[in-house]
Amino acid sequence: MSNPSPSAGRNRVLLVDDDPAQIRTLSDCLDIEDLEAAPCSSGAQALDLCRSEGLNVAIIDLRLPDMEGLELLQRLREINPEIQVIIHTGHATLETAMDAVSGEAFAYVEKMSDPQKLMNHVHNAFIQHFEKYSERLRAEIDQHKQSELQLSQTNRELNEINQEMYAELLMAREIQQSLIPSTYPHFPQDQPETDAFLRFSHQYQPSSTLAGDFFFMVPVSNTRAGLFICDVMGHGVRAALITALLRGLIEEMKPLASKPDAFLQEINVGLHRIFKKVSTSIFVTSCYLVADILERKVVYANAGHPPPLLLRRSEKRLIPLGALNDDPDIALGLAGDVRYTLQEVSVRKNDSLILYTDGVFEAESQEGVQLGMQPFRDWVLDQSSQSISQLLESLMENLEEFCGTKEFGDDVCLFGVDFLR
Repeated sequence: MSNPSPSAGRNRVLLVDDDPAQIRTLSDCLDIEDLEAAPCSSGAQALDLCRSEGLNVAIIDLRLPDMEGLELLQRLREINPEIQVIIHTGHATLETAMDAVSGEAFAYVEKMSDPQKLMNHVHNAFIQHFEKYSERLRAEIDQHKQSELQLSQTNRELNEINQEMYAELLMAREIQQSLIPSTYPHFPQDQPETDAFLRFSHQYQPSSTLAGDFFFMVPVSNTRAGLFICDVMGHGVRAALITALLRGLIEEMKPLASKPDAFLQEINVGLHRIFKKVSTSIFVTSCYLVADILERKVVYANAGHPPPLLLRRSEKRLIPLGALNDDPDIALGLAGDVRYTLQEVSVRKNDSLILYTDGVFEAESQEGVQLGMQPFRDWVLDQSSQSISQLLESLMENLEEFCGTKEFGDDVCLFGVDFLR
């Protein structure tokens, strides 16, 4: 049976009956009441129409060719829980009436009874639907308001937590920054500063509130200075905690500070003992050098860190202090039993040592182009006539110009020393 197109502004009533005469009669009655009929001759057709149009009032026969009217009632409720169903039957019995009541039918009407009575039920059914719809809507509004109140309360609590965490992060940053040297001792320490053999400097730009790069100058003796630099995997709180651990381990290992290989070995043991209890993989690249002003040499060991650069100004060339056979020892914390390789290089008056982290040569331009190691080394040679403090400052300015910003994607650390005599 084809469905007539609904008239604008008229409520539609689902009619389900396999008797065409009944459909015509009920459609005429609904039309008089300014209602639109949505006729169906089977339960399956009625279900499809209810799914597509969302009808809210139905008049259905108890006996249909494909299912019982009470079954159709339940299935219509599954589609639209608020639909009001009027059972219209020519086979009224007490049993079917009770089944209709238990099935929560809105009304139970015998065919061939008073048509106006049936229409009154239809109008009341629309009122009942509207009341149930309004009740549900009010409940949803109340629930929405309650959810908004809970969300507002949660947001306030989160904001308080965030403020507290931010304050703690700022405090942690201040503590971490306090570990960065602001002044350096002179060597030999028993001579006037004007007779110093070494001059130190650094440039340090963390990428976030807490950084994973760390450097430190260790006074080994009156004539020997230790230079330590490291890069902790990752950023943030975890990296900051590890740098704090490293600072403590460095203090513990000061008796070994004259021997870079043994120094890194014991720090590695301490870190590995901690890291193996953590579920995620953590490691630290590091390099430690000892500058000896009496013997005019630098001894060093490297744990997977980018090789420091020895700037030989007299020859205007760079000597990378890389690993033997270009096979660097592994980073700190990855394995417990590691023997680090000790190496040595002679130094001359006016030489400089430059230590750095990978945030320097891995920095990217606005176009996403990485700087690379060779351009970084070219920068060093171009500025080789400058003192270490001026040189490092110029390198930082070059890096900011290359990146187009003073905020880098990774921590940037430059640490160096001039050999003045």
